[in-house]
Amino acid sequence: MNMRRYERVPFFCKVGLSAPSAPRPVVTQSFDISLGGVGVATRAAFQTGDAVVVTFFLKDHAQQEVQEQVAGRVANLRADEDGNRLGIEFLSPLRDDTHPHLMQRIENLATC
Repeated sequence: MNMRRYERVPFFCKVGLSAPSAPRPVVTQSFDISLGGVGVATRAAFQTGDAVVVTFFLKDHAQQEVQEQVAGRVANLRADEDGNRLGIEFLSPLRDDTHPHLMQRIENLATC
């Protein structure tokens, strides 16, 4: 049974993860996204339930870098020999008025 509220789509983007439990932000890569969360791969150690701020490094129409931040929590974690795959649930779903660049990329299914 699928318990997801939002459809996930492949989404490859450079992201930063900041957490009170992490000594400094971690730069990593997303692999999928929905309006309610993002999947990231990282070698950094996180725990299920950790509060995080995800910074997405995007490009605007002029190809200038823009950053959009989303607050979330680590909802699930799968660890293997290659690193950790985190499922991060956003505290509030993404919306056009709060994350316009990110929403545009999702709607276009583009990579950044």
